[in-house]
Amino acid sequence: MLALKNQIPLFRILLPFLAGILVCIYTQIEIPFWSLILGILLLFQLLINVRFKLAYNYRWLAGFTMHLAFFIIGFQLTHYNNEINYPSHFGQKINSNQFATVRVLEPFVEKDKTLKTIVEVISVRTQGGWVSTKGKAMLYFQKDSNSLKIKYGDILFVSPAFKSIDPPVNPHEFNYKQYLEFHNVFHQCYLSDKKWISTNKNEGSFILKTSISLRDYFLNIFKQYNITGNEFAVGSALILGFEDKLNPEIISAYSSSGALHVLSVSGLHIAIIYVVLLKLLFFLDKFKNGKIIKAIILVLMLWFYACLTGLSPSVMRAATMFSFIVIAKLFNRYTNVYNTLAASALLLLIINPYLIMEVGFQLSFLAVFGIVMLQPGIYNLIETNNWILDQIWTVTTVSIAAQLATFSLGLLYFHQFPNYFILSNLVVIPLSALILYVGILLLFVSKIFFLAFWIAWLLSRLISFLNTSVVFFENAPYAIVEGVSLGILEVWLIYGILIFTFIFFFYKRPYFIHISLSLFVLVLSYQILEKYKEAANRALVIYSIKKQSAIDFITGNKNYFVSDSLLYKDKSTMLFHVYHNWWEQGVVSHAFVSKDYNENTFYKKGNFVMFNNKRIIIANNLLAITNKYNKERMKVDYIILSGNTKLKISNLLSCFECDNFIIDSSNSFYKARKWQKDCEKAHIKCFNVLQKGACVLNI
Repeated sequence: MLALKNQIPLFRILLPFLAGILVCIYTQIEIPFWSLILGILLLFQLLINVRFKLAYNYRWLAGFTMHLAFFIIGFQLTHYNNEINYPSHFGQKINSNQFATVRVLEPFVEKDKTLKTIVEVISVRTQGGWVSTKGKAMLYFQKDSNSLKIKYGDILFVSPAFKSIDPPVNPHEFNYKQYLEFHNVFHQCYLSDKKWISTNKNEGSFILKTSISLRDYFLNIFKQYNITGNEFAVGSALILGFEDKLNPEIISAYSSSGALHVLSVSGLHIAIIYVVLLKLLFFLDKFKNGKIIKAIILVLMLWFYACLTGLSPSVMRAATMFSFIVIAKLFNRYTNVYNTLAASALLLLIINPYLIMEVGFQLSFLAVFGIVMLQPGIYNLIETNNWILDQIWTVTTVSIAAQLATFSLGLLYFHQFPNYFILSNLVVIPLSALILYVGILLLFVSKIFFLAFWIAWLLSRLISFLNTSVVFFENAPYAIVEGVSLGILEVWLIYGILIFTFIFFFYKRPYFIHISLSLFVLVLSYQILEKYKEAANRALVIYSIKKQSAIDFITGNKNYFVSDSLLYKDKSTMLFHVYHNWWEQGVVSHAFVSKDYNENTFYKKGNFVMFNNKRIIIANNLLAITNKYNKERMKVDYIILSGNTKLKISNLLSCFECDNFIIDSSNSFYKARKWQKDCEKAHIKCFNVLQKGACVLNI
């Protein structure tokens, strides 16, 4: 055990460093910088004393000192990486009537009516004049011929009305505000065509400008040779990391089949590029200083490809790790793979500690860690002398090892598990590697029309076959387990089970498996408790979805969803706003209600709903209260105002006795404000979903 610990010093350092980062992110505690510097100096002085003066029995102080020092370093790096803390951040200087100068930090993402991009606010005009600032913001430009000309690095003069990014408005909805804050983006703004002008200056990085221009050039090569539609979307994502053209359907298909990883350029792609370059540059080994030149070319080309594909966290991790491998081989040094992995993580987290909150970064490192640790043991379970069977078994064991390392985190974030991941990866991994080879070849021979034409035809057919294969696995019976809900505590317990089980097989000591079994019992107990709580759940949820009425009646593990059929069939919108709440609530049986309905505790007739002995009126333009309800005043528990109904509060109160009004998100802001004022005058409660987000009632 001691020998293993001595072989992975960087991995041991990484753990307290990560702890410091996470404590800073989740506690938001601020500690004076100079007091920490003094503390670190005192700790290192103690380390020296322990090493040279103190008795052997106190050697643990050295390790404690080292871990504490790296914990503090991780904490402080994270705090000072949060740009909102800077006095020069533009957010502390903005006002209602302002002008600003911004630098475009990335190519725009094209939407139906807008262009979205991230900018750096380099100066703002205040009452005292122009002031230099720092900080990023998300801008949405009105889509027109001028905004389509915006490029990375452009300097723009804008008249923005910056506002804070809205938090989630529905229960368990993806927290886009927090996601952007982890990228140091705290403000957003929409700019019409009259709210900005170009200064005709460009101050972008030469390397990034070159890589973006080259990527656009390569994308045009695909278009030139008639690679279009889903073939273009998947090919450009797989080869060049350009994901803007991927539609929700194709993403869902790859996710359901367990093949989503090939659409994000990651370690697999970098490894393929590394192997290709290694073989192409073999001749340099014969020359004096050839190995040095080869290493330099390898590192530069790996990072150039990383820049070309967008510098995602997974790409940076892979490029950094392979760079360490190249450098180690240059000096003929043995490198422990755990140390290499830890070194790449340390380097990237020192540059940007908030990378630890990237789902891709977490899954990427865990997948590689799982492959390195688990794959050899799984592979050795079966031996074969047949080369083809051996290759199939190798790919299978890699898939199993990666899934074991990442499945609990995948369930936490995505609430699903692809059952056919082994079979799909047997097709997807070799096919995606072949597509990458053919795609790179096309880019190199694009000027030789006759040759490039047939290579492009082959590339298009390969991508089409890949898409067809993925859709086949998606549509196979029981392709996916969906709706699984895990908490963070459960994820840690599951990783504890895996770690102690692995240690048991490594050291053969019974108490490790006892710990693993105890953790397994805790996970089961936690799940039983959750199921008990879910069974007793009775809730009315009125979601906040732009221009939509979406009302959920949840009882135990079943729900009745009252909405428009177009919304219910829109998987992308439902996934973002609704599905996550269903999964967290343990809902496994769904009933879409658009007409009259009667089942158990739920009854709907026209605009009247009876749920769990609560009377509810959905007041929309279909509610003919004059003819139906004016004979006597009906007592109801809730009235939901929907669809910009022409009914007034006074009309409704003349027919219904009710103290609770709810305005859903299908109404206009104007009508919602008017209804609120009318409710205030009548001294009755009114909940405005447009203003406060989803209304959740336990009834």
